[in-house]
Amino acid sequence: MKWLRLLCFFGSFALMLTICAHLSIAQSKKQKAKKAPQVEVPVSWATQSDGVTVETAQLTGWWKTFNDPQLERLVELALISNTDLKIADARVREVRAMRGVANSARYPNVEQSTVIARHRTVLQTPNALIPVESGLYQIGFDASWELDFFGGVRNSVKAATAEVQAAEETRRDVMVTLISEVARNYIALRGYQRQLEVTLNNIDTQRDTRDLTKVRARAGLATDLDVSRAEAQLASTESVVPELEGLLLNTSHRLGVLLGRSPGALVGDLQKNEPIPAAPAGVPIGLPAELLRRRPDVRRAEADIIAETARLGVARSDLYPKFELNGLLGRTATSPGGLTLGVGNFFFGGVGIRFPIFNGGRIRSNIRAQDARLDQAILVYEDTLRHSFEDVENSLTSYQREREQRAKLEQAAASNRRAVELAKELYTAGLSDFLSVLEAEKSLYASEDELARSQAAVSINLVALYKALGGGW
Repeated sequence: MKWLRLLCFFGSFALMLTICAHLSIAQSKKQKAKKAPQVEVPVSWATQSDGVTVETAQLTGWWKTFNDPQLERLVELALISNTDLKIADARVREVRAMRGVANSARYPNVEQSTVIARHRTVLQTPNALIPVESGLYQIGFDASWELDFFGGVRNSVKAATAEVQAAEETRRDVMVTLISEVARNYIALRGYQRQLEVTLNNIDTQRDTRDLTKVRARAGLATDLDVSRAEAQLASTESVVPELEGLLLNTSHRLGVLLGRSPGALVGDLQKNEPIPAAPAGVPIGLPAELLRRRPDVRRAEADIIAETARLGVARSDLYPKFELNGLLGRTATSPGGLTLGVGNFFFGGVGIRFPIFNGGRIRSNIRAQDARLDQAILVYEDTLRHSFEDVENSLTSYQREREQRAKLEQAAASNRRAVELAKELYTAGLSDFLSVLEAEKSLYASEDELARSQAAVSINLVALYKALGGGW
């Protein structure tokens, strides 16, 4: 008895030391405050662009500002049938269901159990061995309920709720990317059509020039060198046609896949030439602070911080005792009819307490690991926010510079058209050589081709701006 009392004393002393150590660690962890994300939010955008204002705008349906019914139809079909968006939808359903799993731990767990058994034993008597058979019929209910005194279950639910928010923001991010990809590829397709139209028009012009040169050569007013130069320039321009036709097909294939269809499903529908969707005159983009509530990736990073903070609370709750209420109620009998009698009842009720005394530092290591994950989530949020500001600034710069370039290219194309007319008149009148005609036509084709590229680039850069602003959900 003396040794037993001594053992109980040291055991109680060790238990008290362990409790004090755990509570001390828990308290120090609670007192360690996490630094809030440190990102400087600009008051206004550094890049200024003509036609871009800081007025707050509803960018939910920004693609409608291009006033292109075909583009609007493609976006609507993509939002219905795109595979990536369906995957994101399924992910949202998954995490919502997992939140229900986490939330179920807040309530008692009740199970019904039934036992039907038949067993046989052999009794040995002085004269013989007598087999004895009996049955066991048992029905009952088991119940258990963990009392969440230290927030383990509560924080698990909070983490699961934040995961739902993160999954929803991921879905919105997929939606923003999908709409911008559909718009970008559609505008690029119309741009390739315009380039092809320019190329074919220049081929007709250069073919007329070649035919005229042949006529003049037969009349002795031009040389074979002039004819060869005209044919070489014509062949060079014609070589661009297959490349543009390939780009048109590839872009149509991409749009088909974005809409959840086969690659060739839209080739026929998009074959007819249509104008390049023009950017609207005014583009309201709001202030930088609005990105915090508009961009899905920023909102997702914020939800990740909430989730990791809650998981840290779950890890810390392992330092404390776990209290669980347990109960058992049922009937037992040797025959089915006996279950209806008053005899054979049994029940059990009690409180279970589990307290971590020694686990090789697992709980403390888990807390430190979760603490590091929270630090990572905060840094990711800061980095995501900085990149979002950079995306908008870069998109504003590209949009403004491309608008300026388009204006210059429009002037260049108009001047080159006039130069071609003058060069032909002078050559026909014998006041200029044929080389000036070729150079004028070459310059005209180059400027018109660059203008077509720039017209598409202005609209594509505006799409990139809308995407950077988080519009589309």
